[in-house]
Amino acid sequence: MEDVRAFKIIEAAGDGCTDDAAAFQSALDQGGGWRIPAGRYRIGSPLKVRSGTHLSADQDAVIRLGDGALRGRGDYLLSGTGVHDVTIEGGTWDGNAPGNPRDPDMFAPDAFQGCMFSFRDAKRLMLRNMTWRDPETFYLCLCETSDFLVEDIVFDSPHLRPNQDGIHMAGFCEHGVIRRLTGRNGSPNDDVIAINADDCHTRIGNQETVNGPIRDLTVEDVSAERCHTFVRIASIWSEVSDIRIRNLRGRFEAWGLNMDALRYCRVPLVSPDSPEYREGVGHVRDVVLSDLHISRTDENNDNPLLCLETDADNLTVENLTTESGCPAFLMRNTGRCRLTLEGAEHIESLSCSGGAEVNGDSIVKPVGGEVRLNRGGFRRLHITRED
Repeated sequence: MEDVRAFKIIEAAGDGCTDDAAAFQSALDQGGGWRIPAGRYRIGSPLKVRSGTHLSADQDAVIRLGDGALRGRGDYLLSGTGVHDVTIEGGTWDGNAPGNPRDPDMFAPDAFQGCMFSFRDAKRLMLRNMTWRDPETFYLCLCETSDFLVEDIVFDSPHLRPNQDGIHMAGFCEHGVIRRLTGRNGSPNDDVIAINADDCHTRIGNQETVNGPIRDLTVEDVSAERCHTFVRIASIWSEVSDIRIRNLRGRFEAWGLNMDALRYCRVPLVSPDSPEYREGVGHVRDVVLSDLHISRTDENNDNPLLCLETDADNLTVENLTTESGCPAFLMRNTGRCRLTLEGAEHIESLSCSGGAEVNGDSIVKPVGGEVRLNRGGFRRLHITRED
């Protein structure tokens, strides 16, 4: 472990008025270890990190974007492309969403995307012990990134925005650990964790990402007072595999787990009426979610806690408890599969249609069928493909 006491100190004003971007960038250009003392640092232009950099901020350091600091595509508070061995820790990092709005045209090709942190083609990345505040869209976007650790992060934004994902992973992310995340005051205002192997890349927020497999992730100890969705898994053409998610706590507005294959996004990639997708879409396998104590903020909303509309093989959900009266899960728009449901609190609320057959704890859902648990939690749900 590096001794941060031996790090050089970034010589910046830290008075909240002076533009400290040049001082920060000068340190980042040199790499190595740097301390950010307590203070308020106004950053007037995008910062880029190089390989072999370790930034350690005092917990009373606030690094905040100035008004109009980010203006075009590829602008972020802090980013790194093609980097390795980068550690950022400590402090409060503020995207100043009111002062850095995105273009109202969601398809503008060269507009500011709204993301606060972005790493692409990165290896051995560590982000920890930080408060993230007020991005216009994603707090953090990772693409083509491997061997990463994100831990002890607080999301706390006074200005909630659409598409305000907490940690958004795009194609070719693998070998990652994400743990101990806390959402406050309605943050994040979209997915806390987005595992988006596929997406629409003409939208502003996704223009710097690619589609591709996402593999070998551990996500654990995530809590939110009131988020939009806890976890999204988006797979249409690309594989999502070997994912372990455990200990989700709190309340949400839309879904606990959203596997809708992007059918209900503002830019849907799949039409349920398309013959091409009639027998299901997606390539999700070997995924385990466990110890979920989650409830909807509005119990009159009929959306399920678990939206299961993506083809999955060896998907397991264990120990789901909820105070919400909405459906526990709904599975439809997939290929033929077998569900095993154990320990349902309200097994009498199980409903099947479209030719689905129930035999004890086992349910076979054909193409066009639908399975829904209308109330309560359960001990274990296991889904396998039956081609």
